[in-house]
Amino acid sequence: MDAPGLIRQRRGAISRGIHLFSRWLILPKATDEDTARKEYILNIILAGSVAMLILLDASVLYYALLTGADYDGVPFSVFSIIPLFFILLQLLSRKGHAQISSYLLIGAYLVSDSIAAYYWEVRLPEILMGYVLIILIASILINTRFGFLVTGLIALFVIPLGYAQHHHLLIPKGEIHTNGSGGIVFAVLLFLVMVIAWLSNREIEKSLSRARRSEKELKAERDNLEITVAQRTQELSRTQFEKVEQICRFAEFGQLASGIFHDILNLLNVIALRAEESHDDAYPLGEAFQTTKLIQRFMHAIRRQLDHHDARESFSLAESIDQAIQLVAYKANVSKVRIVFRHDPAVNPSYFGNPFTFHQVVINTLINAIESYEGLPDDGARSRTVVIQLDRKQGTLHLRVEDHGAGIPQSAQDKIFEPFFSTKTGAQGSGIGLATVRKIVEEDLKGSITFSTVEGQGTIFLIAFPARMPPARKS
Repeated sequence: MDAPGLIRQRRGAISRGIHLFSRWLILPKATDEDTARKEYILNIILAGSVAMLILLDASVLYYALLTGADYDGVPFSVFSIIPLFFILLQLLSRKGHAQISSYLLIGAYLVSDSIAAYYWEVRLPEILMGYVLIILIASILINTRFGFLVTGLIALFVIPLGYAQHHHLLIPKGEIHTNGSGGIVFAVLLFLVMVIAWLSNREIEKSLSRARRSEKELKAERDNLEITVAQRTQELSRTQFEKVEQICRFAEFGQLASGIFHDILNLLNVIALRAEESHDDAYPLGEAFQTTKLIQRFMHAIRRQLDHHDARESFSLAESIDQAIQLVAYKANVSKVRIVFRHDPAVNPSYFGNPFTFHQVVINTLINAIESYEGLPDDGARSRTVVIQLDRKQGTLHLRVEDHGAGIPQSAQDKIFEPFFSTKTGAQGSGIGLATVRKIVEEDLKGSITFSTVEGQGTIFLIAFPARMPPARKS
């Protein structure tokens, strides 16, 4: 095997070894995020403590062998037992008892550092730094409250001990032998404090990062939910409007029905009279035939009013307007309103679209114009006329409906196209008619509707929409 391959093989083996070591000793087994964070930090502290104590044992053994009979420090047998205790704590943590292991670790550090403070001197930097390390570990592995408790216990022990040692009421039992390594011990303790602080901050930053990511995902989900709710609300509103529109359409037809049946009955009477007078005279029969054609037109208008379908076809706009006028003729007669239809017979475009929707536009605008005269005196002072006019200018069709009724109040002019808004009181208006007109004009006819009004003088509605020619038939 060549040298690069051997290096890669060694690196791979080292990486696998570190992974196995980390998996066996360090990686947490808890499923709860907060508990797993504390277990991860605890395992690193225990592993580091074991490693540090082994090095400390080695240095004590070396110093004991070097000094021989003059060695007066802590016996090596005592130091050799301490790493075994921390190894047991590591095994206890790996068995799922990280909380118990944390308390025992803090207790062990607290007792050992307090013994050292009593045996040597509490003011030693290494001992004070050890207390700092214990407080930090207690706050991170347990909680802040426990950290304050440990701080209080340390203060209760250190303050009287330091006072007694300073005033020589309590003489230290021995003298610490550092051989110039005191700075190294202090630096190691500082490094341990920094490592523990880094581990804590690292886990907190990871938690904050997950929280920010979750917040971002929740915000995106909330925005999508708001969009979905808005779309669903719009769909429900549209569906509700269509249902109410259909009910109102049948209600309006019910209001017109008595007039329609009255006109049909009159036409049937004419047919009956002409049939009785006919005998051998063909002229009355011809009139009767023409009358049946009128009835046929009435029935066709009624069917168009009731039969709602989305099929598109070619139809005459003028004929559709005539049919709508026939349906509202009785209502107009009762209100003493005359309907005038103006259009150039030469300009009678064949429009391709939905005849039902256009029929609805004409019906609703005519009814609105007729009802504008309700409540106004019929004294001849004003022309009770509704003029509907159809024009074509280049590629645009214009439908104009004009009345000389009450006009639209200033306060209602911004709301007349809103669903369920009506200037009429009681059950006279549903607020659906003009809303339906605008919906059909903008969505189906792809046009626009505007109005001009003078309160007390009348209103003009102008509907403009593009002409649609029937599609060319394929030969």
